[in-house]
Amino acid sequence: MRNPSIDIYKFFFSLMIAIFHFYGRSTPREHFPLGGVIVEFFVLASGVFFYSKWERVKQKNKITELYPYEYAKKRFLRFFPYNLAGVIFAFLVRRIYLYQADGGVVTIGKIVRWLSSDIWEILLIKMNGLNKNAGLLNAPAWTISAMFIVEFVIVCLLVNREKLFYTVICPISILVGYGFWRHVENGGNEIWIGFTTFGVLRVFLVMCLAWYCYQLAEFIKKAQYTQKGIWILTFCEVICYCSVLLIVMYGTTRNFKWVATGFLLFAVSLSASQKTYIYTLSMKLNHTFTSWLGRLSVDIYLAHGTIIYLFTHFYPDKYDMYRQKFIYMLLCLAVAIIFECLVVLGQKICIKAFHSLKLQMLEGD
Repeated sequence: MRNPSIDIYKFFFSLMIAIFHFYGRSTPREHFPLGGVIVEFFVLASGVFFYSKWERVKQKNKITELYPYEYAKKRFLRFFPYNLAGVIFAFLVRRIYLYQADGGVVTIGKIVRWLSSDIWEILLIKMNGLNKNAGLLNAPAWTISAMFIVEFVIVCLLVNREKLFYTVICPISILVGYGFWRHVENGGNEIWIGFTTFGVLRVFLVMCLAWYCYQLAEFIKKAQYTQKGIWILTFCEVICYCSVLLIVMYGTTRNFKWVATGFLLFAVSLSASQKTYIYTLSMKLNHTFTSWLGRLSVDIYLAHGTIIYLFTHFYPDKYDMYRQKFIYMLLCLAVAIIFECLVVLGQKICIKAFHSLKLQMLEGD
């Protein structure tokens, strides 16, 4: 079941990370210098639902040796349409339009060569460290790919060594992983968010944190609170999210990312517990609308990187580009809505075509 308050937060944070990247290309990142930490919110929220689903499946005794494969198949089909839409959009803009605008000549041979490289990105496996440090065509998609890979690894661990994962692998990974990040020699943020295996490591560590986030959410959910208690929980949720926003806007060093991640862990726990008045108010909204906002956040996240390339082409002067920030945000929303409509339509067409083909190929009972 979707959490409407988290869906609303996802939409808001997707807009923030879109404007963070825009400012990074048009002006010094003085507005949202640590906006990259927002990715931790998306991974934590996804992780809480991941572990919640795992517990529900366990209770139904549906765990088999093939469960990792079954989970990966469903998750791939969930990610694939959105990732494909993002890659196609990036291909048309960067490979075709901007390449020709810069004086290049598009030929069938070049398109084939491009596609032979981009196919790994389409299949969500380019982030596994075998891409020779090459960036993605649609850069924001690194998160989607890393989450797909990490979730599959964790599912395999849970099916075969669940107790070992919770008691040894998870806590040690957090200690060693974050310790390595703290003591890496040059200390650059780009090492932490690089487009290679380390990007996957970052997501794996946050997914380990998400286990404790889920446990805290369940602990809060099981307790019975007075009206005063619910108000206190609501106040804590607001304070945690506001603290993250302050760090995003005014944080100066990567050490603030540690603090922001801690605030996000508590904030997501409170949101997922369904005990605060923010959740109660969000439940009064139209469920279809809040779910749509949640899905639209993925579209914004996957579309905004390509749109930034368009703006850097049309506005080479950074100050001119900065003045177009409101048009940029409107374009992100417009493209995201188009993405969502095309994804939903494409899914319906594919499902209908599959069933039709199945009926034609297989004999009836």
